[in-house]
Amino acid sequence: MGEAMSNSYGPGGSIACIRIPGFCWQVEAARRPSLRGHGPVLITGAATDLPESASAPPRQRRSPGNPPERIVLDHSPNLDGVVPGMPLSEAVSRHKSAILVEADLPNYISVFEDLLEHLEALAPDVEDAGPGTAYVGIG
Repeated sequence: MGEAMSNSYGPGGSIACIRIPGFCWQVEAARRPSLRGHGPVLITGAATDLPESASAPPRQRRSPGNPPERIVLDHSPNLDGVVPGMPLSEAVSRHKSAILVEADLPNYISVFEDLLEHLEALAPDVEDAGPGTAYVGIG
């Protein structure tokens, strides 16, 4: 997807970061509009599903035979005290009425790839930085 961006941006060129907060939540809400306004929603997955670039605690190594820890990958807006990478048990203890939605990573990636293609039609230098974040050469 896209070309790797060069480092040749001098005084006349710049790089913009495009970040879509709550990207996974937004994809789920678009797919299932009934989730909007329904109360807290937690998008859940395994600790190994969290992108490396996410601001979360380092991934824990797991012992063979033990399932990976369940964590929050994303959430509906305005959930106090919940961040991506947080153990699911901790998030649920703070928001007991939360609806749990299993992350659909292939869908998030597909939606984001479509978005990147649209960006590339506007600016040829686009770099994927993980679902919801891209760098775009401008100028």
